[in-house]
Amino acid sequence: MRKNLPVTQAETALNPTDYLISRTDLKGRIVFANPAFVRISGYSQEELVGAPHNLVRHPDMPEAAFADLWATLQAGKPWRGFVKNRRKDGGFYWVLANVTPVFQNNAVVGYTSVRSMATPAQIARAQRAYTAINEGDTSYTVRAGRILRTGWRRAANLLQLESLRFKVIGLQTLIASAILIGTLWAHIALEAADLHGAAWLVFSRDWLWLTGVGCAGLATMSGVLLARTLIRPLEEAAMLATRLAAGDLTTVVEARSHDELGEVMRAMATMRASLSSIVRDIQDGAASVAHSTLQISAGNHDLSARTEQQAAALEETASSMEELTSMVSQNADHARAASALAEEASTIAADGGQVVQRVVHTMDAIRADSQRVTEIIATIESIAFQTNILALNAAVEAARAGEEGRGFAVVAGEVRSLAQRSAQAAAQSKEIIRASDQSVRDGVDLVHKAGATMTQIVQSVQTVTQLMSEISASSREQSSGIAQINASVSQLDGVTQQNATLVEEAAAATSVLARQSEDLKHAIAVFRA
Repeated sequence: MRKNLPVTQAETALNPTDYLISRTDLKGRIVFANPAFVRISGYSQEELVGAPHNLVRHPDMPEAAFADLWATLQAGKPWRGFVKNRRKDGGFYWVLANVTPVFQNNAVVGYTSVRSMATPAQIARAQRAYTAINEGDTSYTVRAGRILRTGWRRAANLLQLESLRFKVIGLQTLIASAILIGTLWAHIALEAADLHGAAWLVFSRDWLWLTGVGCAGLATMSGVLLARTLIRPLEEAAMLATRLAAGDLTTVVEARSHDELGEVMRAMATMRASLSSIVRDIQDGAASVAHSTLQISAGNHDLSARTEQQAAALEETASSMEELTSMVSQNADHARAASALAEEASTIAADGGQVVQRVVHTMDAIRADSQRVTEIIATIESIAFQTNILALNAAVEAARAGEEGRGFAVVAGEVRSLAQRSAQAAAQSKEIIRASDQSVRDGVDLVHKAGATMTQIVQSVQTVTQLMSEISASSREQSSGIAQINASVSQLDGVTQQNATLVEEAAAATSVLARQSEDLKHAIAVFRA
């Protein structure tokens, strides 16, 4: 015998509305357990279904009780008795168990157990008897679930008999016994009155005995016949009710009589047919609801998965938009900085253009001064040439004058020498001025080209400045637009997250509904219509 441990003294009391229903196969494995059984036992549906029913057996239950249970069920009869079961956490609960065989084609295919609340008095009596049996006391026994006494205490069992047959036959037997006792007392009275041996008294005594014994026999036979007339239909009705309670709605009911008991049997047949029709409708509806619920559940799970994917994509998009917003904002800042630098460069370029223009004017002035110097040097050359001619003429005149003109000749020679040196210096200056003039011309050309280039640079810088201003304005507009897009994406992401949550809740609710539909199918499957 399986012994489930550990156990505690924590009792779980059932309510009058608690009905713990389970169904097992021929090997005692659980194939169905209703929510009340799941709740009271402490096990989950998955732990119960497929497990042996002795999973909830309490060690305080005597082995003789379960031996009687299986012997009764294997005989094809229902078993009704008190059982102490063990919860998963080690606690216990008492039930009044009604275990009924389930028939299919006149063969037992399983067992249905319906447990209800036991009263405290019933629990105390069963606890006392089961404890005595576990301790080896043979004064108690269990038969068909009923706790009976053995030995000399067996007479006490008569007080517990609830059989209507026993009551009817017993009552008629008491009536027959009363008739016999009355007859005996009447015979004794007649014997006492027969003082002279009167013939009529002897005849009366003989007929009195015959009448008394006949009446007693008739009373006993009427009790037997009444029991057979009443009990057999009632037993058939009880068997039908038991099978109906076990979920077997296929039992055929035959009403053989037309009296009140026949009316009861016909009413039970009508009830069976009505229940069978209702159960078939419920089974069809439960199957349809379960199928639809499974489809809805699958659709909700798919929608939940797609919504989660969409939420993840939106979250990535929101993150990318934030990065893009940051980059565009940085670009806008850089564009503003570049625009400021371009404006500053434009100002500097304009100032540089003005400086270059002044340099061009200065170079033009230098070129003009260089030409004037060339003209002055030419004048000096002309003066030196004329001075040299005069010096030659003075030397000629001094030679004609002779001794008087010798000093004048010396002066004329010096003047001639100075004129020649001046001519040479003027020639050298002329060469230098000519070279400087060429350099000044080249410088002027370069300065003019630099001025033109600077003008182009200023125009280009101004164009760049204008473009940078436009780029800065566009960047600001892009930053504002992307910020609005980012806000919309964030709002859409929030809405999608809410939708995902709602879809998950709907999927969870649908899963619960699908599970409840399956539970309903299993619950209805107990009935065979």
